Amino acid sequence: MCVISGALHVDVAGSQRQWQAGDAVAVGVLDDAPDACFTLVTLVMRAASADVDTHFVVLSGPALNEPIAKHGPFVMNSIEQLNDRISAYQRGEFGELDDDTFPQLRACRASP
Repeated sequence: MCVISGALHVDVAGSQRQWQAGDAVAVGVLDDAPDACFTLVTLVMRAASADVDTHFVVLSGPALNEPIAKHGPFVMNSIEQLNDRISAYQRGEFGELDDDTFPQLRACRASP
């Protein structure tokens, strides 16, 4: 889940957090039971303020059970793949997002 703009109050099984624009988090179920794929997790979210619009993205999918190498926003399966993609990013091969096309990114750029 990633908060694009605004802020969210989130409650996961009684654990409460507040996420701001630019915050991203993974929520997973750790369960050794054979039927773990059927475990129900309730995630309660509400906007931190009724006066400010809040936009967020939620992605979901099955666990891939693959090796992970990560650095900042980059996640790959090996250090070699990770280094290759970081180099490609540094060479400008990923393109760019401009504020005119994506004004909602201004909040992320302004965050320290």
